Amino acid sequence: MLNKIFKFFGRFRKQVRLRSRRHAECFAYVFFLSTLAFSQFSIAGTQIALAFCCLFFVSNAWTNRTPLAGSGVGTPYVVLVLALALSSVLSEYPWMSLFNLRKLGSIIILYLTIWLINNRKRLLWSHVVLTLSLAIMSVFEIARSSLEDTRLRWATHGITVTYGVVIMMSLLMLLAVRSSLRPELHAGGRPEFLLERFYFALLLLVIAVAFVLAGVRSALLGFSLGSLFLAVVKERRLLIYCFLALLLVIVASPPDLQERLVAMFDVQGDQSVNGRLLQWQTGWRIFAAHPWFGWGWRDLVELYPAFAPAGADLGKHPFYIGHVHNNFLQMAITGGSVGLAAFLWLLVTIGKKLYSAWRRMPDSYLRDTVLGAFCAFIGYLLASFFDWSFADEEIAMALWIIVGLGFAAERMARTERRGNVEIFYKVQRSERL
Repeated sequence: MLNKIFKFFGRFRKQVRLRSRRHAECFAYVFFLSTLAFSQFSIAGTQIALAFCCLFFVSNAWTNRTPLAGSGVGTPYVVLVLALALSSVLSEYPWMSLFNLRKLGSIIILYLTIWLINNRKRLLWSHVVLTLSLAIMSVFEIARSSLEDTRLRWATHGITVTYGVVIMMSLLMLLAVRSSLRPELHAGGRPEFLLERFYFALLLLVIAVAFVLAGVRSALLGFSLGSLFLAVVKERRLLIYCFLALLLVIVASPPDLQERLVAMFDVQGDQSVNGRLLQWQTGWRIFAAHPWFGWGWRDLVELYPAFAPAGADLGKHPFYIGHVHNNFLQMAITGGSVGLAAFLWLLVTIGKKLYSAWRRMPDSYLRDTVLGAFCAFIGYLLASFFDWSFADEEIAMALWIIVGLGFAAERMARTERRGNVEIFYKVQRSERL
């Protein structure tokens, strides 16, 4: 009798734990979708949704002892954190530098993405939410920009460069899956309004128009590299589309946008380009003064007067900004050669994992997701030559979500392949019997 009672309570306890686990994971997934949507236009919304997502993960992990899934980039990231922590301790302002290291914590989104996006249905809804949130905000910003007669600024982010890089990565991801997303939606019985033939293409066109009107030159360069790679390896027609889009920008875009794009190649005449070149020279001299462990994570404005080239106007843009507008040079200044080596190790590891996963996966929706993540990643790398985007929390969060979707798709493909192999061997054994 007692045995039956103990078994009953044991089964009841397991059911309660299973339900609590499912509820916690479900709530975490809802807040993840909110994080994904907010990451395209609002840092405040992103951080609030992410906090709730982390809260439900902790609740689930505490109740069910659920570990975070491995990403394959943990070791280089830990080494980077340790290298920057060491440079902070040795720096002139150790506490300020250590406090700034909090920005590295945004990588938690990568692990949450891999944990939550564990089936095709969730991956599909991630792409749907990403598309709709970007399209809605693109319409809003195009209308606002037209009414105010100014270059599109994406006011919800506040900084045009931030918006440009974020939308560049998301747009490359969506371009990669655009041909395989609709059949996947149709097969899964998803909402009918998403199944119209030209609906998804129209949404992408609205997003692309808003992206171009923002006039973020570093993001446009990154998008060119990512879309070129995508066109070469998957869809050659994209080359024609990109050429027509470029022709349209040259002919029909507002005069101030045309001037801005042309000025990108005017090294002496454009204040932003010329200022960056002078700032990079200054940054190199700052790095050379502390080449091994760097200066720590600090504002560089007070260092410019001692290291700037003779005749540089420190009162003009970009010398009133406390970084050198280049991820790699800024990381070298922050963490020295040790920190830069760890940073490069991290980037190479991410790129290698995405590229190798895409190469060995069969042609499918999951493969296109990995390809989109890789195109977004190489676009981000090129854009990061012109800004300190690794420290920009909005860009960092968007980057980890996009990379996380690629890692999650690779993990799903691996799980499906393993399941197919097991089914194959079961069939083989049954046939022998």
